[in-house]
Amino acid sequence: MQDYLAFAAIATLVVVSPGPATFLVLKNTPVQGRGAGLLNAAGIVAAVLSHAALALLGVSSIILTTPIAFQLIKYLGGAYLAYLGIIAIRGAWGSIDFSAALEARSAVVNVSAPAALAEGWLVNILNPKPSMFYLSIFPQFINPTHGLIGQGVALAGIHAAIAASWFTIVVFGIDKVRAILQQPAIWCAVKAATGLIFIGLAARLATIGLPT
Repeated sequence: MQDYLAFAAIATLVVVSPGPATFLVLKNTPVQGRGAGLLNAAGIVAAVLSHAALALLGVSSIILTTPIAFQLIKYLGGAYLAYLGIIAIRGAWGSIDFSAALEARSAVVNVSAPAALAEGWLVNILNPKPSMFYLSIFPQFINPTHGLIGQGVALAGIHAAIAASWFTIVVFGIDKVRAILQQPAIWCAVKAATGLIFIGLAARLATIGLPT
């Protein structure tokens, strides 16, 4: 349970950190409606599950054949978290303002359900952030002495549930979320706190040995 909670904490930070998926929902929902926004969100969640499925296939092979490679992936995961933390803190010090990105508007069009779903999926499946998450973080929570598939499904389900909850909140609280992101002081404080948490998690993960 402790490992699942730690994974959920990391996944939450990765999900809520502004990226292409967040900006897609913030951009489309006001002009295409909540339905389109929710379909974008569903596509984003589907991409999360796609990343998980691809990673689980590769991770299973690595764990079963080369434990040393698994250990190296653990260090890669710690380095990746530290990198995210440094980037977040640099963003806070630089007082990055997301207003310009949030003010971008799409032309008012009627979008079909399949198109909205596909757009969300494509944006997230091509996003390097979840790709790196499943390459470096996901394997660290897989215990090779237990059922790999069951663990992978559980972890992917946690990540998908977090993503679905967050993007649903964004769709229905579009104005409030936009207002928060457009206040540099508030968002920079969030970025700084997130960065410190990422670095702390990186230090913790670096000390964890290979499960036996």
